[in-house]
Amino acid sequence: MPIYLKKFQDFDQLAKTFSEDLHFTGKPVFQPTFILGCGTGQKEYIKEKLASSHGIAANLKFLSATGLLNYVLEGLIAEGDEVLLDMEAMSWKIFQLLQTEESLAVLEEVKKYCDGSEQKRMGLAVKTAQLFIKYQEEVPDLLREWQENKNKPSDWQEFLYRKLLDSEKEVADKTLSLEKLKKALEKKDNQERLRTLIPEVYLFEPEELSKSERELVKMLAEHLNINSYFLEVCSTTIANPVSSNWGVYGVNKIKELEKSAEVSHERSATSGNESLLIKIQTDFFNDSEPDRNFTAKEKDNSLLVYNSFTRVREVEALYNYLVKLVNQNGDIGARDIMVVIPNLHSYIAPIKTIFETTGFRFPYSIISRGFTPEDSFWSSLEQVIKFSEDQFTASGVYELVENKWIQEAFGFQDLDKIKLAIDRANIRRTYCGSKEDESHYSSWNYGLKRLIYGYSLGSETEIADPEDEREQMYPVDFAEGSDAQDLFRLYEFVEMLQSLIAEKNKTVTVAKWEAFCLQTAENFLNPEGWQLKKLQDLLENIRTGKSVSALEIDFSTWFFRFRELLKSEDVGRMTAGGGIIFSGLYPGVALPKKVVAFLGMNFREFPHKQIKIDFDKSNTSSNIHTDRDRYAFLKIFQNAREHVLLSYIGQDAKTNSEKPSSGVVDQLLDYAKNYTDQELTVKHKLHAYNSIYYPGDYRYFTYLANAQKAVIPKKVKEEESVEEKQDVFLFELVNFFKDPFKAHYNKTLGIYYDDEKTLRDTELFGLEKLEEWRVKQEMFDRFIEEEIEFSAEELKIEIEKIRKQFVIEGLLPLRKRGLKYLHEAWPKVTALKRALKNRAAANPKKQNLQVEIGKYVLYGEVYLTSRGEGLFFTVSNHKEKYRLEAYLKFLTLKASGTSDKLIYFALDKDQVVEKEILDASLSVEDARDILYDFIKMMKENLEELKAFCLDFGSIEEINKLQNKEDLLKFIKNKIDTYEKYERGLYPSKYFLNEHRRHNYFYSDYFLNNYKDQCYKVFEKLNQSFPA
Repeated sequence: MPIYLKKFQDFDQLAKTFSEDLHFTGKPVFQPTFILGCGTGQKEYIKEKLASSHGIAANLKFLSATGLLNYVLEGLIAEGDEVLLDMEAMSWKIFQLLQTEESLAVLEEVKKYCDGSEQKRMGLAVKTAQLFIKYQEEVPDLLREWQENKNKPSDWQEFLYRKLLDSEKEVADKTLSLEKLKKALEKKDNQERLRTLIPEVYLFEPEELSKSERELVKMLAEHLNINSYFLEVCSTTIANPVSSNWGVYGVNKIKELEKSAEVSHERSATSGNESLLIKIQTDFFNDSEPDRNFTAKEKDNSLLVYNSFTRVREVEALYNYLVKLVNQNGDIGARDIMVVIPNLHSYIAPIKTIFETTGFRFPYSIISRGFTPEDSFWSSLEQVIKFSEDQFTASGVYELVENKWIQEAFGFQDLDKIKLAIDRANIRRTYCGSKEDESHYSSWNYGLKRLIYGYSLGSETEIADPEDEREQMYPVDFAEGSDAQDLFRLYEFVEMLQSLIAEKNKTVTVAKWEAFCLQTAENFLNPEGWQLKKLQDLLENIRTGKSVSALEIDFSTWFFRFRELLKSEDVGRMTAGGGIIFSGLYPGVALPKKVVAFLGMNFREFPHKQIKIDFDKSNTSSNIHTDRDRYAFLKIFQNAREHVLLSYIGQDAKTNSEKPSSGVVDQLLDYAKNYTDQELTVKHKLHAYNSIYYPGDYRYFTYLANAQKAVIPKKVKEEESVEEKQDVFLFELVNFFKDPFKAHYNKTLGIYYDDEKTLRDTELFGLEKLEEWRVKQEMFDRFIEEEIEFSAEELKIEIEKIRKQFVIEGLLPLRKRGLKYLHEAWPKVTALKRALKNRAAANPKKQNLQVEIGKYVLYGEVYLTSRGEGLFFTVSNHKEKYRLEAYLKFLTLKASGTSDKLIYFALDKDQVVEKEILDASLSVEDARDILYDFIKMMKENLEELKAFCLDFGSIEEINKLQNKEDLLKFIKNKIDTYEKYERGLYPSKYFLNEHRRHNYFYSDYFLNNYKDQCYKVFEKLNQSFPA
């Protein structure tokens, strides 16, 4: 019987004909339909079409050519237990052969390379198996020569190949299996059995068949029907300048099959209203020269090229492009869109970030070969199972806790609180640590105990360590009520991780590693049923045969093979109605879509580059892989119905220099010039908020920015309403004036840069300026209401007690390094404490204050002397922010009628500075009015960011600023000074973000606003508390 090769211009027509052919056979629904050559997306598309026309799509058996060959051999050959080794089975076979005494004695070169490493041996076995399968297709004469050679093998590859052939039950060469099938089919009863076993075969993507696979198809076609469906995208004459370059791979391949096939053509009707895209597609298909009588319409956007700076900007631009298309074309939906990316894995994160966080949500599916590094079950399994002792750090464990699969499996609720708890408990690295070097204080085991004891006791008072009563422990009272459940979940999770690491240190059989993997998946990830089944199937692929199951190997070797297999397998699942399809760019993904976008079309990234192995004996040209990639691109391009977008990274984000695109982009743009003078390339800006996108034109537009909220006037009741008092806290007011930018970001925008910092994974080795200040502050707070007079021996004991507590709490480096900082800080702290005691006559006491100021109620705390005078003290240098803080506390004392005076203490160059704030001209009502104005400034800042930075200078300096250029220069000098001498402590990230990224100060309006805010603050401050 001939092979029926049916050619189609349109994939819909192809699917329709396949459906009719299947219906025409009249086969029972319970009889399998054997289909070869479909990609994942095509499988789902064909199932959908069959279900639409037949009402059901069942019992479809999708096979590879090797799978079909094994299926036939198993059904025909009497002994039946003889099987063709696939790549995985062959890899394990070679892995075992490389360790035999005979191999070690003969293969000196290989022995030297492996050097006793199981992982190197496995890597070499996999590469060798891949080559042997490649030789079967490309250099079968070489294998035949090795088979017939009765002399000593010429090299190590021939030695291993001949050893593989020695197996009685396993066949290492597909050509040998084909010969066995050919002999088997010489018998008439086998021919009948074949027709019963497989009545018909349906073949898609026939141009992708290898030489041996074509031979198998021809062999089967002698006895049963082979229906082949070919999506024709260009003429076989390949004379068009572009299609001749892109289509040569498919044309040459299909010509081979046509020699033994009965060919038919199914033409599709062409559209009467031609766009630039359709005209180019028609030229490619008909192999015609450019039509000089055709000119594309103005603003024909059927073909566009986007030039971006980064992958994120590529995806943002794609999102905007799709939203606009859907808005303008009511007949385009998410299911009509396909996005193809040569290097899909590197785009997963941007796709998820943008398509799942923007206002208009598109449903989408990702089709990938192998698992993707997105937050999926498969990547999560890899992340857990490869977790090692070196990763037992604060950030390493927290990264696992953040994983959505682990969150759901363990029930973690509040990740922010878990992160804060880890930091508060000084958890840095290792599970246990060592008491000798004090690293156990920063271990997971010790830190979690501190958290649990803190919750149980409800206090942070020091206790004796229940496991060693000679040691003191400082519990961390962090969680209350249901929040504590996360601590117990975290404890269980960490204990399970420690057990997992212990298991991985063993050397066990492959079968036991399989059980270990399944158990890990169930314990840590709680997989769905289909995922667990898929995992079991994958593990069975590793454990091919009893000899492999019983093979003892270490974890690293087993995991190396498991991960490689996971990467090569199709473990994703495309759900029905999956919306936009994101796919890699390879054969078998072409689908009829109204909109097709190509991302990542970068120079040197597409077509893919193939690196040939040094010991590869095939004569394959690297051009064949390049031709195959171009042909896959052409098939997808020709299946676009209305719009094609090509995108690449064409601008360097650091240097702003130009970067080239893939050759296919350049070729397409050159060809398009035959039909249009329009510039088809859109050069996008580095940032999505660039002013060019607002309000936007037909090329530059954005849908990413949040829409402004409509101001809806509230309906006022006719009857008089009582205005509720608003609570304001003194610390909140102080923090606002210290950094208005931070207050606006935190309170209005909900952005907290401090929360985004990564957890520290090591103990402190030294203290930065901020950390030195914290140690002094903690010491001072410890003794603020206590005596500090100690004998020399008592002081030594007290210092050691403080040192150990601070080490446990993560405030100091270990051992002598930490002791040095305490000895340096102690004299400064005691000097400030003595000055306070001398002035206050006794230890100061904290007083709670409450003041009604118009519609606000201000709450605060201020220290008082025994005589009722206010106190303010800081272990820091005398700075503007502390001067203003003291002034606000003075105003609160005055407004509440508590005191007319506040005494100010600070350390300036390690010397105690003492000042009085006493303003006899200030009345209680005046104090309340000033506080009201300050509170009003804070409230206004929540609505609109106010330009004010307390540490940036006096009124005299500000008065010198005449224009925005003066202001920018002034700010730059201040920032440079702080970064040089203050080690980046101030100004904050929030200020720098507005200054450097958002150009906040680039206007005269903000200069005037800045001056106005400074006058309001400094005028009152200097009147009562001169600088």
